[in-house]
Amino acid sequence: MGSIKIVLIAFAISFGVIIFITNEKVRSETFGVLNHKIGKSKYRIYHLFLILITVILIFYSIKLLNKSKIIVGFITKNTAKQEEEYEQYKKIAETQNQRYQEIMKTVEVNLENCKNPYVPDGFFYVEGEWNTGFVIEDEKQNQFVWVPCTNEANEEKIPILEKTKFKTNNTNWSNCYEEDDYEEFLMSSLENGGFYISRFEIGKEEEIPVSKFGTMIWKDVNREEAKEKAEMMYTDIHSKLINGYAMDTAVKFIFEEMSLRNVLKSSGISGNTSQKNIYDLADDMNEWTSEMRGNLKIYRTSIPGNGEFESILNDRFSNDAEFTSDNLGFRTIIYK
Repeated sequence: MGSIKIVLIAFAISFGVIIFITNEKVRSETFGVLNHKIGKSKYRIYHLFLILITVILIFYSIKLLNKSKIIVGFITKNTAKQEEEYEQYKKIAETQNQRYQEIMKTVEVNLENCKNPYVPDGFFYVEGEWNTGFVIEDEKQNQFVWVPCTNEANEEKIPILEKTKFKTNNTNWSNCYEEDDYEEFLMSSLENGGFYISRFEIGKEEEIPVSKFGTMIWKDVNREEAKEKAEMMYTDIHSKLINGYAMDTAVKFIFEEMSLRNVLKSSGISGNTSQKNIYDLADDMNEWTSEMRGNLKIYRTSIPGNGEFESILNDRFSNDAEFTSDNLGFRTIIYK
């Protein structure tokens, strides 16, 4: 755009000079004054100088105009490529959403499964009820909380397993999709009545991911490392980086217990405040998810904007896979 502006300015100056030279009245009056003040010989030099400047400006303008065509062509080509990519990613998102709708209609959910959480092998019950935060723990003291879910409205207020359609300042929901095969998660959660979420933001103990109270949160972590660490926690049960469906369903599960006093904390230590035994899902720490926007990875803010907790469901931010931040961590989900 800068080159185009220069071309227009150069043409304008050239046009003005040409009018000045070709308009006899203006020329004679102006150069009459010059001729009187600086002499006839200098007047001719000025005349020739203006003609030379005009020729140079015209030549330069033509050259820039030709160059600007290349620039405009590049911009046009790049824009077309972006539009093509947008449509490609939008199609992926629409396909996934259509598949989600099919699964939700296909699976018959038994609400009794929601109310009777299964306990995976290697875990034991710690505390809580199915609707107040059913906590399990493994032999290494990692803790997870049951999130019940179903596919239709019910009197028990069990949240529907879904990803909220959202709006935010830099991510359009229509082309946001899951990187991993989310179908197995949806099927498992509906057939078994729910899934487990790490009770705490994942911490670090000698480069080993843990879900424990009071540990240093694994922050300054990029998306690929977060995904890798979440998957390495268990091998005999599905262990994944939290996805959009799990995040939104968990937020809905704890929604009624949220209050503004719970959201601010130091982002360095896990275990500040809890809702239904899930700690720090609403606080000042962002968390990576398995969601994507084009080639960019999505992390979720968990602190409500303007005091509205709906913003936790709505806000998503995207960056490349290598992005890290002091207030960016992650959370693990496990399911059959």
